[in-house]
Amino acid sequence: FTVSPLEHGRIFAMDFGVSKDKKTEVVFARGASHVVMGLDTFASSISSSLLTSCDFIERAMLDPVLENRHPAAQIFLHSLPPIPDTTQRDFKYLQVLFGSAVQQLMAESGSRVLKLRIAKIEVKVWVATSPPTALRLVAESSTGWEAAAFQETLDAFTGSPISFKNVETQEECSGVEMLRQPVETQRSSKRTIARRAGSTYIYDFPALLRISLTKLWMKSCDKVPVKLVVARELVLQAGELVEQEQGGNNRIGMVVWQCTLVTPEYPEGRDIILIGNDVTTKAGSFGVEESEVFFKASELARKKGIPRVYIACNSGARIGGVEELKSVVQVEWVD
Repeated sequence: FTVSPLEHGRIFAMDFGVSKDKKTEVVFARGASHVVMGLDTFASSISSSLLTSCDFIERAMLDPVLENRHPAAQIFLHSLPPIPDTTQRDFKYLQVLFGSAVQQLMAESGSRVLKLRIAKIEVKVWVATSPPTALRLVAESSTGWEAAAFQETLDAFTGSPISFKNVETQEECSGVEMLRQPVETQRSSKRTIARRAGSTYIYDFPALLRISLTKLWMKSCDKVPVKLVVARELVLQAGELVEQEQGGNNRIGMVVWQCTLVTPEYPEGRDIILIGNDVTTKAGSFGVEESEVFFKASELARKKGIPRVYIACNSGARIGGVEELKSVVQVEWVD
């Protein structure tokens, strides 16, 4: 645990957390600021603080204690002074400004964010109501870094948040739900396996597509669409591909998405079929099920008349007896 005072009334802390089951390790980068932010400087101030957070995480990852552990990372920033001249009507505007700052970070430093395994970014601000209202701004890698805003309900005696209300949907969630580990944190062990194999984890590619498209849009115009990539995962069931989000819990080493990509050339969106080997599942090797998934996905692309993109990272055909046949072959297996 380290605490570092910064210039202009800011303080930064780094600490390392391990879950009770010892399976999840996270580096937490937490910052607090007494600097007053206006609506006109909000996005630029958050962008600067996020880059500072990345610097601290990068240095922390060089520590010998963490060097070979490959933990995930999360950022939490707290701006203490209420934002002048803001009301509850500014909740959604602050969400948009926060989303713009996150988009800028991904466009300029997306590969760095991925390398540092940052899974979640949270910013807590105070709206200048009477009394001030706490607003939590959240973006996660698993949702494509889409910004969400939650109004906090505080305990009257302790001042701690007891519930959170989504500004857009008005749904309420508990503190436990807000503190749950992001999907990306749970995937960190598989991401480490892929990197050790000299590859990229297949479930990172939708996020990489978003980063690339954000860069394209920022070059062509100032306004970037909110949804640049919609990735619908397809899973083989009863011989057919059906839409189902596995979230990295796949048992077959072949993963398929039907993606809608919003590009400057196709602002209305264009569909593709994205197929990729999961090198963390049986080294991405081809078996009967993997071949069937590949065939069905390719067939679907032909039927729809849309491009098929295949990201190959595999060890070839699976060596040895095919597991699916062992139960029906009447022989005794030595090993």
